[in-house]
Amino acid sequence: MKVGIRMLHKSITWLTYIVVIGAIFISATDYGLFSDSEFYKWHIYFGVIFIAYLSYRIIVSTEFNVITILMFSISLIYLLSFITAASPEGNFTEFFRYITYAALFALLLDLQTSNKSIKLSLPYLFILFGIYLMIVPFLSLSGNLEFRDAVLGNRFSGFFQYPNVYGAVGMSFFLFSTSLILKRTSWINIVIYSLPLVLFASSLFLSQSRAAFLLFPMIWMLGLFLIKLHDQFKYILVSLTSFGFAGLLYIKMSPIPRNEIMTGFWDQLIVYSLISLIIVITLVTLINKFIHIKSDKKIYNFIIPTGITALGAAFLIDILFKGKIYSSLPENLQSSFSRISRLEKQDLTSDRRFDFYSDALKMFSDSPLIGWGGDSWPTLYYVYQSFPYIGNDVHSYLFEQLLNVGGIGILVLLATLVFIFIKLLKNVNNKAVFGSLMGAVMLIAHASVDFDLSFGTAWFILILLFVLGLNNSGVSSNKFIITNTKKKLLITIPILAVVAFSTLYSTRFLLAEKAINDVRGQDLNVEKTMEVYEKAHNYNPYDIDTMIQLAAIYVEQDKEEKVYEIANSIYETEPKNPRAVMQVGNAYASYGEIENALKYYNKSLKLDEYNIDVYSRAIRLTSSEAVNWMQLGVLKKAQDMAEKTVQYYNQHQEMKNSIEPKSNLRDTKLSKSSLFLTAQAFAINEQDEDVIQVTNRFKGKEDIDLRAKALKYLSLGRLNKTKQQEELYNGQENQKQFDQYIKAYKRAIYK
Repeated sequence: MKVGIRMLHKSITWLTYIVVIGAIFISATDYGLFSDSEFYKWHIYFGVIFIAYLSYRIIVSTEFNVITILMFSISLIYLLSFITAASPEGNFTEFFRYITYAALFALLLDLQTSNKSIKLSLPYLFILFGIYLMIVPFLSLSGNLEFRDAVLGNRFSGFFQYPNVYGAVGMSFFLFSTSLILKRTSWINIVIYSLPLVLFASSLFLSQSRAAFLLFPMIWMLGLFLIKLHDQFKYILVSLTSFGFAGLLYIKMSPIPRNEIMTGFWDQLIVYSLISLIIVITLVTLINKFIHIKSDKKIYNFIIPTGITALGAAFLIDILFKGKIYSSLPENLQSSFSRISRLEKQDLTSDRRFDFYSDALKMFSDSPLIGWGGDSWPTLYYVYQSFPYIGNDVHSYLFEQLLNVGGIGILVLLATLVFIFIKLLKNVNNKAVFGSLMGAVMLIAHASVDFDLSFGTAWFILILLFVLGLNNSGVSSNKFIITNTKKKLLITIPILAVVAFSTLYSTRFLLAEKAINDVRGQDLNVEKTMEVYEKAHNYNPYDIDTMIQLAAIYVEQDKEEKVYEIANSIYETEPKNPRAVMQVGNAYASYGEIENALKYYNKSLKLDEYNIDVYSRAIRLTSSEAVNWMQLGVLKKAQDMAEKTVQYYNQHQEMKNSIEPKSNLRDTKLSKSSLFLTAQAFAINEQDEDVIQVTNRFKGKEDIDLRAKALKYLSLGRLNKTKQQEELYNGQENQKQFDQYIKAYKRAIYK
């Protein structure tokens, strides 16, 4: 009977393990799980598996390891952030993500703890996962796999479609594999861990990630300080061999063509990997056999790392100042190192990043305890930006979390990570633990200056590293085990309830996405389209984009009350989002509610003074209304409304003049249409010099240029500048059309 139960338990754990690992592999093809809409289905998948498995464990096991639920502490802080969430939908999606990460951590840690064969298999599957992720751009470049932007320009990016993350992930796998080679193990294991090293190392060159180039040597050096003298020889020689052949591969492949098929590199990749493998096996065997250094004096462990650090510093100085070493490198390597060593002013991801951080601190200061909830930066950065840059990501995991969950949340996050790292550091002599630690540090360090951990797949890698390290760090000791049934239920039942809640809501959000995606591109009538969007809104009442589309449909259907109802919902959902507030103004403008529309436009501009759309809409609304009053003969109201147009124009000019010339800025120029409408307002208020100043910008031959010149002509006449009038009139090619515009504007505006 007991044998049967044990067999059943093994079968259940292996089945769970297979479906979890399989999902990790497959989910990476959804562009590294960067998009929230792609993540919903995987949250549901992992949520259901977790609920089923934990329920099974509660029933059959008398023991419960509290370490398995450690990561839930991070996810639960997002519940607190709903109080101040700038984007409720964004906070929900981040909550879903961290529940998924916590569930995956719990599943893998418990599966390893309860089944030794699973524990033995996981390092091999982790290496296989690394090969799977790193090989994608090679397959895409050779035409064997179609995956959009796996090679971005001439930089490898893989499933992530982002070269920097590809490079950082490759270095994480490299550090893990190299660390396991240090272990005295069978030659088969050495083959498994050594064979992909050239592939992993090449990701650094082929991604051309500046941050990875700068951070990897420092983290590699940290690893050198953490291991004993005997292992340092292997660590250095294995790394030199791998990067030497990876550099040769890069030289052979350069220059990488843009949007073209390239096939000649496969031979080099295979040959270099095999030669590297033979050298690594030989080196490791010789060192294990002939070099035996045993010393209780830890000072000896620092001799080589100190020397390597000095050499590394000298190499860096040579590269920065283009010395003899730099000059001796092949041209393609020189260009790669040059890209790393310079901070290009036009490069948003380096120079502009510090502007992001400065503005992020201002945002944090307004909600320092519990933050602004998930997706706070893309929702609110317009409000805090010091100039109108484009940057939907803050480019730092630390700053992102600081904004999302505030000081309390960041303390919980850091406490969780510190606990894990302390456990790993205490057992760093275990090579699996050492490799996990190095891989995790690489990912987190790079994420501190980029958005690696915005990718679900990057988080999965980090969780796998934590699990691989912790299961060799004594997490199964009795002090973490609960045997009391009441205590066990007191902990697990709330966790199950939270995961069930998040899985249910994620299902609703997925159904909302599906409802809209199913009709996208179809030629449906307005009634049917309205039904679909109402259904989607019922599933996910926090999606601003759906509400905006629904408002537009209601306007088309002339459902005035519905328009106001959905407009109020938009404002109540995201009152601090300038884009959302502008849409409320648009809703009121659709029904001629001028004052209400302007109220929300002004609120939007108060939040984001650089939003050119608001200026354009406010100018169009007020100028058109001024002309209407003018045609009705109500001069006072026409001039009052025209004065509002002028105020928006002047506000825009002040804003535009305050911006320093920089690259990668949002467009803040008024369109020709807005300038024309402004000229109309100046004309109504008899500010003819201003009319001339604005219309002087119209130098083209489009119809709107001709209209603007008609206004200028009439203003010149009102100022008795007849000579300039004649010159303007005679310079027009289509004088008949010009005459018609002059008559029309004289009758409507220049009364």
